[in-house]
Order: sequence, then C-alpha cells, then structure tokens
Amino acid sequence: MNRSLQQKRKAKCKNANESLHQEPAQPKSSWSREVEVEKENQTLKEKVGQLQDQLKDKDSLLQKETKKRRVCCKAYIDYLVELTEFQAKRQVEVEKENQALKERVYLLKVRQRRLEDELTYKIQLNEATYGRVSE
Repeated sequence: MNRSLQQKRKAKCKNANESLHQEPAQPKSSWSREVEVEKENQTLKEKVGQLQDQLKDKDSLLQKETKKRRVCCKAYIDYLVELTEFQAKRQVEVEKENQALKERVYLLKVRQRRLEDELTYKIQLNEATYGRVSE
C-alpha cells in the first residue's frame, strides 16, 4: 500500500511540474474571434452551396427517372389496352368461326341424313322392282 501511495504522489508532482512549464493560454482578442467566425461562416456557406448543388443534381436525376417511368408506364398501359382490344376482337372472330362451323356441321348432317334416306329409298325401290339380290 505504501508503495502505491508513493507512486501516486510522484505522478501528482510530475503533473504539477509539467503544468508549470506550459505557457499559459492567452485570452483571444475580439478581432481574432471575429476572423475565426468569418472563416467558419465562409466554410459553412461553401458547404451549403455544395449541398444545394448536389440537391439540384439529385432533383434533376429524380425528375428524369420519374419521366422515364411515366413514359414506360404509359407505354405498358397502351400495350395492355391494345392487347385487350385484340383479344376481344379475336374472341368475337373465334365465336363467329365456331358458329359457322356448327352451322356447317348441322348442314352436313342434314345432307347426310337426306342422302341416307335417298339411298334407303332407292334400295327399297330396287328390291321392290327386281326382287332381293342375294350376295
């Protein structure tokens, strides 16, 4: 314990000696303070100018990107409208084609039935006229 107290006293003495050899701080004059404030103000003004320039650049970039996105969105919407119109027209065409094919199938079935009836009649007429032909 005694040793640590001695070390503490030596450290205090050393610090005290060092502080005695330092030059005392001179109070700043009002003129030097004004010069420092002016320099600080000038530095801050330059920094503000730089930040304003950066902000203008970023705003310009943002406006360009916004304009690009609007153009792309408009083009995409126009494409979707065009696609929807095409699909609607195509659907109508497909329905017309489908209806036309259904009508054609119906007419072909009617014609087939008529031909079958005519064939049956001719066979019956032939059998009645000539008798049944054995195979």
